[in-house]
Amino acid sequence: MQRVHEHFNSVFAAPQGEAPAADEQGLHALWAGTLEETAAHEVLQAAGFADAGTTLNLLKGLRAGGAYSALSANGRERLDKLMPLLVGAAGLTPEPQTTLARLVAFVEAIGRRSVYLALLVEIRWRCRSS
Repeated sequence: MQRVHEHFNSVFAAPQGEAPAADEQGLHALWAGTLEETAAHEVLQAAGFADAGTTLNLLKGLRAGGAYSALSANGRERLDKLMPLLVGAAGLTPEPQTTLARLVAFVEAIGRRSVYLALLVEIRWRCRSS
């Protein structure tokens, strides 16, 4: 159990703990689709994504895709909390675009079980507060 906790910490908590809180608002607005395209590109570039257009298309595809629409209201709420965290964490990696693409595939694979999404959000908050 400790080993699993350490792996989740290394994947989800460490990079997010480095992200400034001010950036989180921009990432939430980005995921919610409330930013104009120019502002969305700026948020993504500030988060570490050199190819903001491709990244934005990836996120729009997830949000418009079947995995998102098949979620219950509770599941969508959980994913809406999780995705800005994942985008921020991916932006801090050496290969942000590749990392985010893999995270999106992971989310699509586990998304039907929204309890997993809740677990990832919860782990992030617990690790950040410790």
